[in-house]
Amino acid sequence: MTEQEAFDRWYRQVCPIGDADSVKRQWEMSEEYAEYLDEKDRSK
Repeated sequence: MTEQEAFDRWYRQVCPIGDADSVKRQWEMSEEYAEYLDEKDRSK
């Protein structure tokens, strides 16, 4: 799964509010982002 796919799934579930920077911070602080990074590290 690409980061964009993970982000899109998270975005649809959470419907974050705010400007682009705020949404990016919410994404980077989310459990889904941490899971994406773990999956990415494991696939190396």
